[in-house]
Amino acid sequence: MNLFLKATTFIGSGYGKLNYPQMPKYTKVKQPSATVLLTETLFSPTLEAYGPDTTRNGIFPAAQASRFPLRHNSGGTLNFLDGHAAFFKRSYITNGTPNDTGVNRAEKDNPDVIWDMYRN
Repeated sequence: MNLFLKATTFIGSGYGKLNYPQMPKYTKVKQPSATVLLTETLFSPTLEAYGPDTTRNGIFPAAQASRFPLRHNSGGTLNFLDGHAAFFKRSYITNGTPNDTGVNRAEKDNPDVIWDMYRN
C-alpha cells in the first residue's frame, strides 16, 4: 500500500500528513492513472536477496520501490488509483539502491509511476 497517499506535502526529511482515520479524496489526486495504490513486494529470500533483511521479505509492502520484486522476469505489478494495473521491470522503477530514505531513495522519478503526488 502506498503510504505516501497520506501525505499533504512533499516527502523529504519531514512532511505534512493526514491524521488517522482521514484519507485523501480521490478528487485531490492530480494524476490517478499514474499514482500507485498497491505494489507487489519482495518475497523470495533467495531470488530477492537485495533487501535489508531477507528473512523479513514480504512483511513490509509499504516500503514501495526499495522492496520492488525481481522474481517475475525481473519485475512486478503495480496497481494504480484509477483501477488499472501494469507490469514494470525493476530497472524502470528503481535506481538500484536498496534504500527507502533520504537522498538515495530507490524510486525513480518516472512520469507514469508516481509514489509521492507532491513531488516536483
